[in-house]
Amino acid sequence: MATDLVGVVDRTGILTVLCRRFRNAFGVNSAYAALNVPEASEAVVRSSLGIRTEEFRALQLPHGVGLGGVVAVEGQVRASGDYPSDQGLRHTELLDARVRREGLHAIIAAPLREGGALVGAILAGARFPRNFTDTDLALAASLSDMASVALTSAAKVNSLRERVQELEQTQSRPGLIGNVAARRSALLAHLASDACRDEGCFARRAAAAGISPAAEFCVMAVELPMYATPDAVTRTCEQIIQIGGMALADDGLLLALTPPDGPTVTQVRSAVQGEHHIGPNSAASRPASGAGPLVDALDRARLAVQLLTAVGRRGSHRCSDDVGPLALLAASIDQAVLSTFISRVLGPLEDLEPARQHRLKTTLDAWTDHGGAPKKIARALSLHVNTVYDRLDQLEEVLGPRWSSGPRRLEFETAVHLDRLVNGDSVEPAS
Repeated sequence: MATDLVGVVDRTGILTVLCRRFRNAFGVNSAYAALNVPEASEAVVRSSLGIRTEEFRALQLPHGVGLGGVVAVEGQVRASGDYPSDQGLRHTELLDARVRREGLHAIIAAPLREGGALVGAILAGARFPRNFTDTDLALAASLSDMASVALTSAAKVNSLRERVQELEQTQSRPGLIGNVAARRSALLAHLASDACRDEGCFARRAAAAGISPAAEFCVMAVELPMYATPDAVTRTCEQIIQIGGMALADDGLLLALTPPDGPTVTQVRSAVQGEHHIGPNSAASRPASGAGPLVDALDRARLAVQLLTAVGRRGSHRCSDDVGPLALLAASIDQAVLSTFISRVLGPLEDLEPARQHRLKTTLDAWTDHGGAPKKIARALSLHVNTVYDRLDQLEEVLGPRWSSGPRRLEFETAVHLDRLVNGDSVEPAS
């Protein structure tokens, strides 16, 4: 499905791909997607494949009626082995007549969501009775989840593109932001929507904004307060733009690009925090240049803030360049489970007297960063290599034999990285 959906960002195109996938997955004759119309209390078919009758291609499914009408409001996968004779569903004469003329019998339906909101249902139908198994229902649920990701991503891209258009229109109008600042923020919107990863495209857009394509920028992501109003967010973005950065709001985050001599992390965080007592979670990259590195830095900054939020941190900051693949793991695991794992692996160090604990923890950190090479550890800690060997021996006494090899090595490396992510101090990255 991911291959089919590459480059598809309009909702109709996505629904067409989803219908094809849904039909093929169950080996049936037809598939159709219906989107909710809340004010009419119905879901209307917007895309279909294999449907014969014109009236069915624009079918209206009253909420709570039929299979699609139920799934579109309840949000659970359901199936009927023979819809016309299924007495467990609410029927209407009009709907039954259209299903009969289309010749459908077995139907399976799954919910469609966009950004967490239930927006409709996707259905696959066969022109003969059949029983759907638990495996079929699980497959439908999986396809539903993938469909929701595609719809949510498309909505996000389209929202950013609309923001780009707004900013580009602002270029020709005098106002609070100003023409140059609007062009700079339009460039950020292109990067955030992943529509400008191509270096040639980036160079043209940067030149149009009066920016050198080789210019370096720090990338920041800052968590916006849940209760921030749109007007307040706009004022925050304008404040950052006025002090030399680019800024826009995206999916609960404020994204910013700042030149190395521009606004600092502290200034951006302060602009977002305003008068609120609790500071936001944030992440920032070291300076980067070019479309690819800047897009990657935006992705890492987003992930770093999501990680901080997932593990229960408040008002924390991370250098996003230091957040690796383990962030994906940490962000998806309950905080209590992470804490239990870290305590189990590194717990023996907590029982040491403070001075010795500090020495051995520092050595373990350096061992993790330098692949266990004693000479590199010695240089990093400004120690004689014999001192390093002595500390590694002490670590073996505390952590047990073979702690630095085989499966236990990976366990300790993982625990050290996770401990930094979850419990590390907030540090502003060097510019």
